[in-house]
Amino acid sequence: MNGFSFGDKSTWDFLMHVEKHPALKGPTRKRTTINVPGRNGALHIDEGSYTNYHQPYECYFHNDRPMPELAHSIREWLHSDGGYHRLTDTYDPQHFRRACFVGPLDVENHLNKYGRCIVYFDCAPQSFLLSGEHPVQFSSAGVIHNPTYQIALPIIKAYGTGAGSITVGGVTIEVNEIAGSLEFDCETENAYVLLNGGREYKNTSISAPKYPTLQPGDNAVSISGDITHITIIPRWWET
Repeated sequence: MNGFSFGDKSTWDFLMHVEKHPALKGPTRKRTTINVPGRNGALHIDEGSYTNYHQPYECYFHNDRPMPELAHSIREWLHSDGGYHRLTDTYDPQHFRRACFVGPLDVENHLNKYGRCIVYFDCAPQSFLLSGEHPVQFSSAGVIHNPTYQIALPIIKAYGTGAGSITVGGVTIEVNEIAGSLEFDCETENAYVLLNGGREYKNTSISAPKYPTLQPGDNAVSISGDITHITIIPRWWET
């Protein structure tokens, strides 16, 4: 049976199934369109980013419980937190998305035993590759290859004691102090250590006018000083 997982639950927890292969939706590039008087066509100024998009799933479900009771349980699951959560489905098992459910959820009730509905998720533009969650380790100079056409914003974790530098794709992070390990999130541009499940930010421990990105193709990697090795979680993504 086909279905999807959202947050900490899935359609199988509710005997809910996706009826058919969903439409493969995708984002739109953000552009500013300018029409110049007396000039044919229009000018498009690309903003280098994408919009969110809606991903629908046509579902049916059944259970021993009365249909209204089950429908309320499904709504509670989908509405449990208004933020973004990990969304996966059986149709595209090599990718996942960041999605939120905004509703509504309208349910057709058939004989009080079967229900049908369309679930719409508001998805961030990136369709992340599961392979991009696998850390790649470097203890000396090397190359990491971006297999997509999109610029990836990785998580870099450095290990060592003292000071050193990390260069990825021609961009260098100077580490003034490290005691064991230090992580860099190149999307939020923050340095931190993980303590008791939380983050203690260490942005003052580094010097980085900008954070590295992973361009399509090969990206050179090197380390120096008291940094013994690094791991890179690349976070590859496609549209």
